[in-house]
Amino acid sequence: MIHILFSRSRSSVMGPSPLILLPVKLERKSALSGVTLSMLDEEPRFNLTLLDL
Repeated sequence: MIHILFSRSRSSVMGPSPLILLPVKLERKSALSGVTLSMLDEEPRFNLTLLDL
């Protein structure tokens, strides 16, 4: 997974942010079962919130 570190102008705390967002679906059949991750048919997207930095 590719991340970049960013900081908001009012904060000195650095945090990771993904560059590319992959559309997925999480499914869980019951509270006791595990989670199933599956890809959707949508295209990956760039993280547009990083354009403001």
